Amino acid sequence: MTEEEISRQITRYIKDKLTDSEVDELWIEFLKNPEMFEQFEVEYNIADLFINKGYSIENDNNTVREPVTKKYRGWIYAAAAAVLIAVGIQFFITSQTDSISKYAVAKIDSTELLGADVYRTDDEDVEEMDIELNKALALALNEESKTAILQFENLLDESPNHEQKVRIYLNLGILRYNNAEYEQSTKEFLKLLEINNLPDHVEEAAWWFLGNAQLNLQNLEGARDSVFNAYQLDGRFNEPALSLLNRIDQELEKENDSISENTM
Repeated sequence: MTEEEISRQITRYIKDKLTDSEVDELWIEFLKNPEMFEQFEVEYNIADLFINKGYSIENDNNTVREPVTKKYRGWIYAAAAAVLIAVGIQFFITSQTDSISKYAVAKIDSTELLGADVYRTDDEDVEEMDIELNKALALALNEESKTAILQFENLLDESPNHEQKVRIYLNLGILRYNNAEYEQSTKEFLKLLEINNLPDHVEEAAWWFLGNAQLNLQNLEGARDSVFNAYQLDGRFNEPALSLLNRIDQELEKENDSISENTM
C-alpha cells in the first residue's frame, strides 16, 4: 500500500468500516511502516478523546468501538514478538561475529612484504621490472601505501614473470589489509593462490593472511577453511593458526546452537 492508501484505511478503521481481512492487511502494513502506525495511534487517540467527551464517530453499525488495545492486543503482541525474535537472532549473530573479528591480526608486519632480488654485475643487467618493484616496496616501507599500491597495480599491466607476479600480489594483499580494505585484500590473496607452483612459505602466508581478512569480513566459514589450509602446511603460522581455528570453531558452535534454540 502507498502511504495515502494506508492513511485512507486508518480513517476507515477508526469508523469501523474495515472487514477483518482488511484490518489484518492494515496491521501488516504497520509492521512494515512504523511511522504510519504512529499516525494511526495519534488519530485513534483523538477519536477516543471525542468519544469520551460525549461525541460520536459514525460507523455503519451505530455501535461503540472496542479499544484497539483490547480487540487486537493478542495479535499485536504476537506480531511484535515475531519481529523481536527475528531482530534478536540477527543481533546476536552479528554480535558474535563482531567479537570473533578481534582475534584477527591487527596489522601485518612490513617484514612480510617481498622485494625483488637485485644483483648488479658487469656481465648482467638488472631487469627494469625488478627495479620498479623495489621502488614500490620502498614507498610501502616509507608508509606511502596508497602510492605503493598504485605502483604495484601498474606493474601487473606490464606482464610480470611468475616470481614478480607472486611478489606483487602478496604485497598488494598485505597493503590492502593494513589499510583495512579487507574485501580487496581478500581478492588479492585469492589471485595469489591461483598462481601455480607457489613456494610453500608464500602459500602458507597467503592462506593465513586470507583467513584473517575473511575474519574481519565476518566470514567465519571462509576464514576457517583458509586458516585450516595454513595450519596444514605446518610452517611458521602453524601455532597461531591452530589457536585461531579453536576460537572460530567455538564461535561457529555457539552460533549454530543459538539458531537451533531460537527456531525450536
